[in-house]
Amino acid sequence: MAAFLAFGMTPLAAAPEARADFEFDDFLGWFGLEPDSQALTSEWIGSAWDLPDSADATGMEIAQLWDTYFYMPLHALLQDWINSDFGSQVNGVINQIFAPFTENFCGMICNGADGTESSVNGQAGGLWFGDGGNGWTSDIEGVAGGNGGHAGGIGNGGDGGAGGLGADGGNGGHGGEMWGHGGDGGAGGAATATLVAGDGGNGGSSGQAQDFFGMGAWGNGGNGGKGGAGLNGADGADSSAAGVAGGDGGTGTAGGKGGDGGAGSTWLGIGGNGGAGGAGGGGGAGGSGFDGAEGSFAGGGDGNGGNGSNGGAGGNGGAGGQAGAGGAGAWLFGGSGAAGTNGTAGAGGVGGDGKDGGDGADGAAGTDGTAVDPNGAAGISGGNGGNAGRGGAGGVGGDGVVAADGADGHAGAGGNGGNGGDGIDGIDGTATNPNGTAGGNGGAGGNGGQGGLEADGTTRAADGTGGAGGIGGNGGAGYDALAAGAAPGTSGGSGGAGGSGGAGGTGATGGDGGNAGDGGRGGDGVAGLAGADGANAGDAGTDGQAGGNGGTGGAGGAGGNGGAATSPAGAAGSNGNGGDGGAGGNAAAGGAGGDGADGDANHVDGGAGGNAGDAGTAGAGGAGGAAGTGGSTGTGVAGSGGADGSGPAPTETHGGNGGDGFTSTTPGGVAAAEPSATAGPAATAEAVVTMPTAETAAMAKRRRRWRQRTAERERGCGTGRRRRRRQRRHGNGCDGGNGGAGSSANGGGWKRRRRRRRPVGWHRRQRRYRLGRRSSRRPGRCRSQRRQRRQRR
Repeated sequence: MAAFLAFGMTPLAAAPEARADFEFDDFLGWFGLEPDSQALTSEWIGSAWDLPDSADATGMEIAQLWDTYFYMPLHALLQDWINSDFGSQVNGVINQIFAPFTENFCGMICNGADGTESSVNGQAGGLWFGDGGNGWTSDIEGVAGGNGGHAGGIGNGGDGGAGGLGADGGNGGHGGEMWGHGGDGGAGGAATATLVAGDGGNGGSSGQAQDFFGMGAWGNGGNGGKGGAGLNGADGADSSAAGVAGGDGGTGTAGGKGGDGGAGSTWLGIGGNGGAGGAGGGGGAGGSGFDGAEGSFAGGGDGNGGNGSNGGAGGNGGAGGQAGAGGAGAWLFGGSGAAGTNGTAGAGGVGGDGKDGGDGADGAAGTDGTAVDPNGAAGISGGNGGNAGRGGAGGVGGDGVVAADGADGHAGAGGNGGNGGDGIDGIDGTATNPNGTAGGNGGAGGNGGQGGLEADGTTRAADGTGGAGGIGGNGGAGYDALAAGAAPGTSGGSGGAGGSGGAGGTGATGGDGGNAGDGGRGGDGVAGLAGADGANAGDAGTDGQAGGNGGTGGAGGAGGNGGAATSPAGAAGSNGNGGDGGAGGNAAAGGAGGDGADGDANHVDGGAGGNAGDAGTAGAGGAGGAAGTGGSTGTGVAGSGGADGSGPAPTETHGGNGGDGFTSTTPGGVAAAEPSATAGPAATAEAVVTMPTAETAAMAKRRRRWRQRTAERERGCGTGRRRRRRQRRHGNGCDGGNGGAGSSANGGGWKRRRRRRRPVGWHRRQRRYRLGRRSSRRPGRCRSQRRQRRQRR
């Protein structure tokens, strides 16, 4: 080697002088080392080769010490030489001389050139010493990275280049055949939509891997390259239309495999570590569903809400790349490299969210009754709610872990039912049609729509509220004969029945029943005609005509039935009140009796007064209407019966006055009787009389008294105090003059009072009590005095 250096430094005019005293110091000088350098002192050598005193020192530790304290410092010195200006000049001459022998190397002492796009692999290092060039790192999709160049005698192999997208990394170059480490493998490229992830390049081995001459090489193997990452799955598309589920997420691709570590030297060296696997791609998220449409009745719709669509399933995650294996180490002083780690698995995609179902539409209210159709129309039932969409299932990760499912949607609520229409009120009675017409029935309320089904398939959203039943119309009032001025005694019309309330929709309140119409009042009777007066002297007056009967009051109509509730949650409607019966007509008074004719010379006695006419019968009140009976919790009240008509007062009719007796103008003739206290106007007229003598007047008075008492006895009126008491009780029937007797208010004659029944022995005890009181008041009185006192009374 000294000769080669001498030839490269000096002219070839003289041959170099041979020296027999060549020493190791001269060799160290070629590499810039001085014999007294610290690197070669006993301290350095002792630290470099100072093995542990214990026998526990491993081959791995020995190989590490050799690399740290011998090879790496030597490699650094050689690189300094190659890269120095002086070394470059010397190396250039040597490489030029030995170019024919270094066809596959960069030269004798040099570093190999790095790979390019046109020549991807790195160039081999110098045959004596020098590192191999690095492989080209690809930036083109699908193109692998270049391999690293091998080292020559002493040096490290070049590193492999990284692969492009979806391509493998290049392998590392081998170490020198004397001393040197293998190069590291290049990383694999990441996956694309069309290409899987690339694997990492393998690490280069030590020099023995080149040929037979490298069997004695010392050195470590290179590390394997990392695998490329897998591609994430695409997210599913969100739904854009009702009834269409969200798109499923894409599946992530697996990561690339890590490169294997290079083998170490057979004698002294450590194997390279395996490359890590590439991470698996994550699964894509599922797309969201679409909300259900709200229910509508427009355009002939059924009012039901649309179903929410389901979310898409999440994509599965890709598996992580497999780890590269560690390289084998030296069997004497060394050890194998560690295996790489597996790539992380891609997570599964989250499921897409399910969407909400649409709410059902509210039903329309029924129309109210009209003259053509008095009943209210039923309300429209509400639409059903739409079902909820289910969330998409989560994807399974590359490691088997399942991602979260998408959120479920909510079901739509049912629509509310429409209220039933109200019945129209009945028409009041008229003279032609005296009875009032019935009120129209209320329409039934619409049912509430059913809530949509939740995602669990069991529970439902809230149902809609049922519509309230329509209110029944009020019955028409009966014809009021009295107010309308109808003919006397005309009966009032019956009130119309109230309409029934409509049944409530599901869970709603039934409609109230209509109130019945009141019965009309009966007309009053007409008073009877008065009797005619006596025409001829002494003739009796005629009887008065009977009074007219009062009209019967109309019956009250029945109250309408309350609408029933269709579920326990709803209340029944109130029952309608029954109509009040109409009042009966008042009875009319009978006609007054005619007055008797006055007496004359031929008929001395005056004529008897006519009897009063019978009073009319009072009209009966109408029956009250019954309350409605439909609703279970109704509160209708039955109508009250109409008041009966009243009869005439006792003094409204009276008998005719008796005619006045003839007043004689002849001496000794019979004088006329004095007018009675209750005699009519004709009896009170003053009579023109001629004053008789005292004897004649006394005789006439006695005859008059005798006739009067005789007549009273015949009629049963009695005389004296008893007669006056009867007059006060029963009218003036006993009060006529000597002419005919007047009639009582009851049509003449004495009315016998019904004797009150007394207990046995009452009269006897009463007499005894009265006699005792009189005797105790005035003791010592005789019976004759008591008799006289009673007479004076």
